[in-house]
Amino acid sequence: MLGDVSVDDLIIRGSRELAAGKIDKPRSEAGLLLRLATNLTREEVMVGGSRLVGRHLAQVYHAYISRRAGGEPVSRIRGHREFWSLEFEITPATLDPRPDSEILVDAVIHLMADRGIHSPNILDLGTGSGCLLIALLSELPEATGVGVDIDAAAISMARCNAVTINVDRRATFVVSDWGSAITGQFDVVFANPPYIPTDVITELESTVRCFDPVLALDGGKDGLFCYRTIAGMLPKLIATGGLAAFEVGEGQSFEVMSILRAAGMQGITEWPDLSGIQRCVTGTFH
Repeated sequence: MLGDVSVDDLIIRGSRELAAGKIDKPRSEAGLLLRLATNLTREEVMVGGSRLVGRHLAQVYHAYISRRAGGEPVSRIRGHREFWSLEFEITPATLDPRPDSEILVDAVIHLMADRGIHSPNILDLGTGSGCLLIALLSELPEATGVGVDIDAAAISMARCNAVTINVDRRATFVVSDWGSAITGQFDVVFANPPYIPTDVITELESTVRCFDPVLALDGGKDGLFCYRTIAGMLPKLIATGGLAAFEVGEGQSFEVMSILRAAGMQGITEWPDLSGIQRCVTGTFH
């Protein structure tokens, strides 16, 4: 490509490459990627016609097209994902937040309101991008929180997101293998731990299997290893009367409830996501 290229030409070429890569709605996605590459508005792309795009930006666009045609999610190409109506930066070190995980935030907010607790101290185990803790802090302006992750790169990203969303004065992020490096007790302990059985990871959609960190997916032989590990730490991490909340995989809620009950949790409850799948388990310690 030697010179400037028209919007129409770029959309046509990009659509063809995405269609060849079996991407749904290739023209729509080509337009989205062109906007990401050039900062053109939706309207400018739609009526672009012969509008010219400079060589460098056209090259950026074609790189995006190639990545998308190879199955990489748009959120990974953008480097951002919306969660809880907030914009989070993500990297290869962090899980790509899913809308299903919002039920975890919703459950904690609901339970805090029921108890009249407005300034909880919150512990987020396996914080990743920090999306869960930061979303909670954005809704609970008097709350404080600690996010932990075993991956230092994920912790760095979570700190940046906290600054961007302006909750950094109430959030601390620590490199830790679950709660092993944490002292003190918390009003809320919650987590979205890895829960995919090891043997199932190879069967996941390529958008997950190839681009989410395996460390954030692999839950061991039966997918429940991390729940057992965390459950053993809960008595020292949760204050009397404190709340624990966990995201679970489809069909795992009963077994996770049993693990938590054995660890001393009471009042255990399931919470369905928008698809009706039991996606969250909560309980208290007395």
